[in-house]
Amino acid sequence: MLNYTQSGPLVRGWNRQRVVARFWLRKILVLACVLILGACAHSTTKIDNVWSAPGSGAYSMGRTMVIVYTRNPAVSGMVESVIVRELQDQEVSAVGWHSAVPGVHGPSRRQVVPVVTSGGYTSVLSVNVLDVKQVERDYPASQVARAEVKLFSVVTQKLVWSMAADTYVRTIAATNYIMPEEADVQKFSKALTAELIRSGIL
Repeated sequence: MLNYTQSGPLVRGWNRQRVVARFWLRKILVLACVLILGACAHSTTKIDNVWSAPGSGAYSMGRTMVIVYTRNPAVSGMVESVIVRELQDQEVSAVGWHSAVPGVHGPSRRQVVPVVTSGGYTSVLSVNVLDVKQVERDYPASQVARAEVKLFSVVTQKLVWSMAADTYVRTIAATNYIMPEEADVQKFSKALTAELIRSGIL
């Protein structure tokens, strides 16, 4: 006669397997929750200090030079290209400084003015990365960048619109400098264009 009690060796072995399976399932679920929550928490860009000049709602960006100020020309060029693509999706004729004027990194106003004037540009959109701080002690590649964005009119050489932002960035490993992941820059670019639309510039 078969023994169906919990004391049978077959049943005990099956119970042990269930306990082990339940343990690993819990571990996997916890890890998944951490990753999802972390992604949600870090996928946003916080905008603040938005300012518009009087009458800027009627301003048209037209042909726009995008200049990103960071310590490294490769980083500036990459960020510029992502912002340019996002602006072009909004039907803005945008060009990145590092593709238009290669070899000139961190240009001064004196260097920018003749280029945009002779090139028929209407606007200059500058992004100045002020600071980058690590936000997770155990994950050095996890950082928050503080950026200041300004839109200038080439004709009047005056400030039309500005904003500041804190944006989460992950950096690519195995590089000699801090290179943000393109996906994070895209999120920042979308937040930037959304704010330009909200301000009536786009």
